[in-house]
Amino acid sequence: MDEFYKKIKNQLNRMTEAEKDSWILSQAKILPTWEQEDFYKSICGTKKVINMPERDEITAFCEKVKNGDISVEYETHYVEFDDYGHFHDDWEHDFYDPKHAMSFISSVIKGCHDLIVLEEYEDAFRILDDIIGLEFAIIDHPDTDDTCEDEYMDLDMAVYERILSIDRDELLRDYVESCRRSVKDNSIAAEKIVEALEMELFEDCKTNVCITITEKDPLLSEIKKKLRADLDKYEKEFADKSKKDKYYWGEYRDKERIRHISAMIEYFGKIGKKQKKPKESFLRGTWSQISELILDLMDEPYIDDQVQIEEIWNIVEALLKRGGFEKEPWEVKEKILVEIYDNDFYDYYGVYDPMKDLANAICTTMI
Repeated sequence: MDEFYKKIKNQLNRMTEAEKDSWILSQAKILPTWEQEDFYKSICGTKKVINMPERDEITAFCEKVKNGDISVEYETHYVEFDDYGHFHDDWEHDFYDPKHAMSFISSVIKGCHDLIVLEEYEDAFRILDDIIGLEFAIIDHPDTDDTCEDEYMDLDMAVYERILSIDRDELLRDYVESCRRSVKDNSIAAEKIVEALEMELFEDCKTNVCITITEKDPLLSEIKKKLRADLDKYEKEFADKSKKDKYYWGEYRDKERIRHISAMIEYFGKIGKKQKKPKESFLRGTWSQISELILDLMDEPYIDDQVQIEEIWNIVEALLKRGGFEKEPWEVKEKILVEIYDNDFYDYYGVYDPMKDLANAICTTMI
């Protein structure tokens, strides 16, 4: 990009004013009708990114979403047999975007990325701050047989339901970068960044890619302080809810939020500290193989004696014969056990018995 920019700059220096005018007019002449007004506004300096909605349009759009004037539709039906004639016996659903709100959001997000490239950080941050927290009212499609359990759809749910396609890592990186560059008060900037990091939309983003910060950056201490305060708050809320009802509605989500914040505290706490080289682990590599085989099984329409199942049985059998679990790093064993237990020994994928044997073998070395 730098080399390209340099070439263009050099060429413009070589051109006369008349040649520049001629080139601009020639480009204007071949523009499609629907791009002409945006091109004119760009020339006038009133629009920085040609293919991006204007600020007034974005503000009006956000207001309509908040007022429920722009919504998504939900349709569901009971399906006894699928398209292949197999007995399905389940409900299927779809979401519709009748006013093309998601394509509007995509163009806004892409436009904000361009604004950041142009170093227009304040405009980009204000827009992204309005966009990422939007929630669309869910209304019934005229032909639906039932109503959606959720009243609103946020961007995370829109991505999950495949009516919105965005690069979450890039979006979070753009949000954090524009916030850092435009918000002068570190405590406010940290609050905004932490709020974004804690959103379900960005829960699986690569933190080390999306936010680059050094131990000397004053923003680091503010972020750590805010994360610690949030963790204390959510742990207290969880404890209070658990006292009233051991298995309350939303318990899993609350646990996941606490786990996610704890992981971020650990990540930011390591910044500036010399990292120890992880111990060699045969178990880690082998479990990675098993995980890849399970991912393959997840893509199958149904589970029925796939070759991956036999491979997993064979790998676990070889692991048990090899032994040596007491020599493996504690954190590796803990991670594997958590995954096995959280997925009910992967019973759905036909590997309950080997997973149970592996879990038992690991557990005997952790006492």
